[in-house]
Amino acid sequence: MFSTLLLVLVPTFVAAADSQFRIYHRVYGPGVPEQPLILRATLDPTSLQLLPAPEVQDSLAQFYNDVKGNSAALYQIALETAPAGEGFDPVGERLDISAVKACHIPIASAEYLTLHLDRKGLPFHVDYYLGDVPASGACPSSKQLRALNLDQSTWLHPSNTTVRIRRATHPPLPELRTPPPLSPKGQVLQPEPEKTFIQKYWIYMAAGLAILLVAGGSPPEEEGGRPAGGR
Repeated sequence: MFSTLLLVLVPTFVAAADSQFRIYHRVYGPGVPEQPLILRATLDPTSLQLLPAPEVQDSLAQFYNDVKGNSAALYQIALETAPAGEGFDPVGERLDISAVKACHIPIASAEYLTLHLDRKGLPFHVDYYLGDVPASGACPSSKQLRALNLDQSTWLHPSNTTVRIRRATHPPLPELRTPPPLSPKGQVLQPEPEKTFIQKYWIYMAAGLAILLVAGGSPPEEEGGRPAGGR
């Protein structure tokens, strides 16, 4: 049941105005009767609203009967990667499927549906997972379901459904080093060794020393003795 719908757009979702994307579901696994994918909801790319199919509750009741007590059963979400107007091929390559353990649906507090879009704004992959499921992945016991008042004859989808839209992005470009210079014969020119401090600035040091010597001049002459016979 999609009573609460949160839509996160990263970044702006661009798609054909007349196209809608259909999301199917079913239960699958050992001991589960083989069944086709059933329409669960339709995603409107213009308003970004997820519209549940009218028969979604009937399909959930059937799913519950098919997998009750089966801890190996999976709940599958399938995204039709072609626009709805182009037909549906359940056998071809137009579907991308994500699955969770079916026994976790009654205890999940939230579900998360992420659609990955190509550069044209068309979906090519879907991720689906549930919130607040046991870290061990174990299915709840009948006692746990009764304690949570979840021992019922049908399923209900988590009340909080979050739909995320993610567009394809360009990978970071590699940082290439500048190629070494080549000689006319195609040989790599070896860089000149870096000069030392004295090799770089010896001329300035010599000029400064010469200025100091010239500016100093000759030493002053000593004063002569006093003339004899002076008063």
